[in-house]
Order: sequence, then structure tokens, then C-alpha cells
Amino acid sequence: MFNLLPKSKHKRTTLQVAEKLRDDVHNFYLRDDISYQLPGKRNTVVVRGADGSRITYQKRVLLENIRETYELFKEESNNVDLSRSSFAELHPVFVIPKAALAHRNCLCVYHENVTLLLKC
Repeated sequence: MFNLLPKSKHKRTTLQVAEKLRDDVHNFYLRDDISYQLPGKRNTVVVRGADGSRITYQKRVLLENIRETYELFKEESNNVDLSRSSFAELHPVFVIPKAALAHRNCLCVYHENVTLLLKC
């Protein structure tokens, strides 16, 4: 009569990523050929667990950008259907891209080879 009932709103649904796939992506980011661990004592991140506990992790830096890392993940796990944006969202908080580092740290093959030659 007076149109007092609210109109129903469409609720968006999101697809949930399987727990095993989350663990696979998490472990992939933690591999030494994908990211390296920063050595400093202050390079730590405190993360709250699901139960409210505080866990301290050492920061890690990706050796390549997220697009290249995603391509490596897709090559190694052929039957996984995961978009690049979901892959980027699933990265651990303490794994940071190399673009977030200061510009004085270069990790390219050319400069790393020079530092290895100087050490010998």
C-alpha cells in the first residue's frame, strides 16, 4: 500500500579458495628460489594468528615480480585454476615485492655476478 517494505538487494558472492591451495601458494612464496630472507634483526613482521596469538616472522623479498612468480607457479602446478589477482592476494604479509626495497639494492643477475666475483 505505502511501499514500506525494503527492496531486496542482490548480495554478491565470492568463491572461496580451497585451504590446500592457500597452503600451496603460501609454501610457494616461502621457497628459497622464489624469495630470500632479510638478515637484519629489525626485519621482522608480527602477524596475529587465527586464535589471536602473535607470531613473529622474518621479512622475505621476492626475487622476481609477482607476474613472473605467478607464471612459475602455473608451470609447476598445471591443474590449478587460480587467477593472478588471487595469487597476489594470497601472498604472506611478510613476503614483500622487490620494488618495495630501496633502490640501492639491485638483485639482477648482472650485479649479483659482480658481487660474487668480488667475494672470490
